Amino acid sequence: MNNEPPLEHIPKLIMTFTVIILIGILFGMLGYYLGNKNVTKNTPVAVKYQKDQLNKINEKETENNKQEDAAFLEKIADWETYKNEEFGFEIKYPENVEKIYEKNTEIRFDLSLDSTNYKYLSILYTEPGISPRCINPLTVSEVIKREDIELNDIEFVKEIGSEGATGSIYNSISYSKKRNDKCFSLNLIVKSNASEEIDLDKESKLFNYILSTFKFTNTDKTADWMTYSNKKYGFEITLLESWKGYKVFEKLWNGTTLDGHSVKYEGPKIIIRNPKWSEYETWQDIPMLVFTKDEWRLIEANNLNIFTAPIAPKKLGENNRYVFALPPRWIGFTNTLGQNEAQKIVETLKIIASDKTKDLRTYKGSKIKIGSAFSFKYSPEIWSLEEIDLTHKDLNGCTLSPGVLWRNRLVNIISSEDIILNDYEARKVKIGAENSVSSINYYFDSETSAVFNLSVPENKKDKATCEEDIEIMLNTISF
Repeated sequence: MNNEPPLEHIPKLIMTFTVIILIGILFGMLGYYLGNKNVTKNTPVAVKYQKDQLNKINEKETENNKQEDAAFLEKIADWETYKNEEFGFEIKYPENVEKIYEKNTEIRFDLSLDSTNYKYLSILYTEPGISPRCINPLTVSEVIKREDIELNDIEFVKEIGSEGATGSIYNSISYSKKRNDKCFSLNLIVKSNASEEIDLDKESKLFNYILSTFKFTNTDKTADWMTYSNKKYGFEITLLESWKGYKVFEKLWNGTTLDGHSVKYEGPKIIIRNPKWSEYETWQDIPMLVFTKDEWRLIEANNLNIFTAPIAPKKLGENNRYVFALPPRWIGFTNTLGQNEAQKIVETLKIIASDKTKDLRTYKGSKIKIGSAFSFKYSPEIWSLEEIDLTHKDLNGCTLSPGVLWRNRLVNIISSEDIILNDYEARKVKIGAENSVSSINYYFDSETSAVFNLSVPENKKDKATCEEDIEIMLNTISF
């Protein structure tokens, strides 16, 4: 009789199973190796066949595209031509493409004939504003891609964008070019359902064919000149190609106190220098003098001799804050030296919007005055601070007063609208009589009725500037 305990058989069973498992793993690895070796051996053949097939398909598509392009381009000779003599450009389009809109500075063509989606070509020629380059003036909420590109020997800014509307998506491709004082923009707009995914390359094929025919027709020699913009004072000048690499300096010029006047003139002088001229040939610079309006009024009223020459500076232009002029006899010097280029350049002076956000100070208001503590930035060059009021230095009657005013006490309301200022919701209320605005109230808190009261000038142009300047300031407000 075997008296061994039953548990002593367990180690032997474990050992037996372990050996069986190891043998199984060994055979499995051997099989995987042999199978994988066979696959590796055969794979290059299969891949080569697939690549060959793919190349044949691509070659066929490329050949088809070439034939299609050639056939389409042959028809261009018979296309209709749209010419715009005023703005100096032309473009061709197929005779079955309908011109659907033409007004002021825009023309549209319906390009839906090769698509189930509604799409059109829009050509815009507008004011470029203060931007150093022209970009798409059409509104899109998202610019997906923006790049500089050359097309038809013309440098464009190309943009791809999209914008969502109720149940629809508006995709756009735009080519824009700033030329002289205009911004040219050629735009493809494709409307589709929000749930539909479109092939923008396919949708833009006809647009690209038409775009290839666009050209400028005027021969304005200043078309490719460079532009120097000075946003600080608000002017720009167009420079000849021969001035490429020009330098700009800002210095103080000093006048003299004459005719019994105690005012001594000292102001900025913007010097533009051709790269071929040295600092010792300063008579060949373009020296742009910048006067305040008060300084210039004093010059005009008294014919002040602020230089050694017995003549006044030559006025070139002005905005609502500054007058731009050339020194006395500068034209005479440039005539003597044969610098006619510089004279042509100063004639291109153009007034632009000045940057009103430089050299700012912080205005802090207490809770006692308006119901909430607040602060915003203001320019001491534009506004003078007197107690709690800010008064515009250049616009008589333009004053901002922070305070508390109850809505139900307002009378003679001309208009009321909700606006956003520095991410704060505000109510803008215009007050006056017979459609003539005398003041504007800006509410930032409907519960406390805290308000900024803006008194505006009587002159319509000054009124608009006053309103613009105050909203630039209030766009920096913080509670």
